[in-house]
Amino acid sequence: MNQEDKLIRGNRAAHILNDDFIKEAFAHLEEVYTNAAARGANQELRNNAYFLLRALDQFKGHFQQTLTTGKLTAKHIEKLNSDKIKFFNRP
Repeated sequence: MNQEDKLIRGNRAAHILNDDFIKEAFAHLEEVYTNAAARGANQELRNNAYFLLRALDQFKGHFQQTLTTGKLTAKHIEKLNSDKIKFFNRP
């Protein structure tokens, strides 16, 4: 994946993670799965809720990692551009 793709994906991830509807959905699902994991009627239900909670964390983590990659790529590009300017403006 090239740097432009990383920037685009990072921006998309930021929009997703900052969307109020998505935040609400993550919070709701986390609450439902946490309650079911703690208070499920039987062990199988508690285990399933635990696995769903883990999957939700991994799903959200994917967007967070993509966002971080995009931010790091932006900083890297900024540094490269700064170094180029310094190089060409040498006395």
